[in-house]
Order: sequence, then C-alpha cells, then structure tokens
Amino acid sequence: MPTPCYISITGQTQGNITAGAFTADSVGNIYVQGHEDEMLVQEFLHNVTVPTDPQSGQPAGQRAHKPFIFTVALNKAVPLMYNALASGEMLQPLNFTGGVPLWKANRSIISLPA
Repeated sequence: MPTPCYISITGQTQGNITAGAFTADSVGNIYVQGHEDEMLVQEFLHNVTVPTDPQSGQPAGQRAHKPFIFTVALNKAVPLMYNALASGEMLQPLNFTGGVPLWKANRSIISLPA
C-alpha cells in the first residue's frame, strides 16, 4: 500500500495556494485532519539523466533534471495553480510531507526549489 504524500504550494502573489485545499468542503470524504492546507499527491514522477560515454561508460557531462510532475485530485487549489502558471507567478520552494515510512519514526519533509 502506498504511503500518502502531501504538497503545499505558496506563490509570491497569491500567497498560500493550497490553503483549505484538503478540507471536507473541497475534497469530500477523503479529507484527513491535519492536512487542511495541503494537497494529497496521488503520483509523482522525476527523472535525472547523466550523459555517459558509450565507449567507457564514464560520465560525459552534467546531470540533467527532468520536470517534476505530480498528480492531484481536483480541489479548490487547482484553479489557483493554473492562475499561477498563466501569470508566470514565482513560487516558493515546494514542500512535500509524507506519512510514516517503516524506517523512520517521524514525518519526512522534502523541499524542492521552485
């Protein structure tokens, strides 16, 4: 069973874009107390490639990060995210919080630069 992951997004103009995004009014019966100002991430994808020399197999250049893609269910923050995209709004670092992995006793937090 997957471990839940939540994301919070803050924009320079709109402020907390995910404020109230995961409330009962926004998502219905999948609401989880304590995550009201976050969105439940259903899937995320991120790849890093390192060019290599075909002869030696050694690295031949700098690593390249591909886009970080995440999927969320529709909620009240989605139109605000589209607004940020359309207006070119600068975002603060994105914060991902996870549940309790088996190897840790506290919540994991990953922060990605915007």
